[in-house]
Amino acid sequence: MKSSRFFPFVISFLITFAGPLMAAAEYVACEPGSSSHVRVATLNLMTTNVPYSFLFGSWDTRSNSISAWARDQQIDILGTQEGTEAMLSTLSKKTPHLQKIFRSRPSPNHNTEYTTLFFNAEKFEMITDGEFWMSKTPDVPDSRNWGSSMARRTVWVQLQNKQTGKTLFVFNAHFDFLSEKARVESAKLALEKVKAIAGQNQVVLMGDLNVTTSEETMSVLDQELVDTRTSSLHAPVGPLSTYIIMERRLDYIYTDHGTKTCLYQVQTPKTKNGTWVSDHLPVIVDIEN
Repeated sequence: MKSSRFFPFVISFLITFAGPLMAAAEYVACEPGSSSHVRVATLNLMTTNVPYSFLFGSWDTRSNSISAWARDQQIDILGTQEGTEAMLSTLSKKTPHLQKIFRSRPSPNHNTEYTTLFFNAEKFEMITDGEFWMSKTPDVPDSRNWGSSMARRTVWVQLQNKQTGKTLFVFNAHFDFLSEKARVESAKLALEKVKAIAGQNQVVLMGDLNVTTSEETMSVLDQELVDTRTSSLHAPVGPLSTYIIMERRLDYIYTDHGTKTCLYQVQTPKTKNGTWVSDHLPVIVDIEN
């Protein structure tokens, strides 16, 4: 008899208190400014070597807008592609809240493009960083195979959240635009390296992968990682396409299966003159660390 009288009380308690507590926990985990919240973004900067880059305005104007966007959006980790050393130097000076991890390339010149990472040094401590080249000999700088149009690399960093103490490995990649075989093999190599470098730790793999969702490259990545557009707890925000020149989704952010992605966005920042900041749109995800 006592148990039967007690049961309605338990149900009433769960409805009254447990529901709101669970909702609050879910909200805090995704709330910007909380200790576990991390905002990650990838953006192909569009190198100034592209013949049509002048149509988007000067790099000084574009970098002003990118810096303001990164600050306003409270980006914690930013992966960029196609930035020259001069472009990255300018962007870094204008975005002081993000620390640049710059890794030089063999025999660089003013046209050399870099895949680069930036991170919020107030929130994270850098433990170590590295790189590997998308080839059969990934430890050999400037190596390439599989019909790739140029030597491409993935840069990575191991970060530690100063508030939670948790580790996060971030990989920033730029796959080849010309050779599908190079993209497929690069995906296989990336998974191999992620496993070897990060082990069982939390992982983000992002970048301009130059691939459409129907390509084999995606099925390779999907074997081990999760596309944040599909894993987002909330409905994705913004267009599917991340490329201005034509309707194509080229830019991605992946995580390990254990990472909670709260929100996925494709944003459309523009300069003060009304032009796009790049020929690619930035992808932003809010994750829990």
